Amino acid sequence: MPIIKINLKITKSRTFEVLVDNQIIGLLSNGEIKEYNVTEGRHKLKIKSGRIGSKDLDFMIFNNEIKIFTASKSKVLNYSLLAIILFLISPFLITNNIYLWLFPVVAPAFIILVLLIFFITTHRSYLILKEGE
Repeated sequence: MPIIKINLKITKSRTFEVLVDNQIIGLLSNGEIKEYNVTEGRHKLKIKSGRIGSKDLDFMIFNNEIKIFTASKSKVLNYSLLAIILFLISPFLITNNIYLWLFPVVAPAFIILVLLIFFITTHRSYLILKEGE
């Protein structure tokens, strides 16, 4: 029987549903590595919890094969903290010459926040699901 192993590397203490072909096959929490039996053939794997989840990952598995998958937080969300910090310190950096600090500090922070808002509102895929460890 083919087996898939899933490693969840998330810092949130949340329980995620593991779906194969849109059917829930189990639950997974942070730091857990669990094994699930699947049938031989082509499948779609997804991990989600409410509105937070990954995109579908297509994979092919054969009899007696073991595939390992890792789910981790999207790197786009890591940049949100950087953007917020830049916005908070930008008034202190803008002292005498506003144009000196406007572009290298405020503009990148604004672009990062706009991309973050776009990412959150359109994609809703906060997890990156990939094959391998």
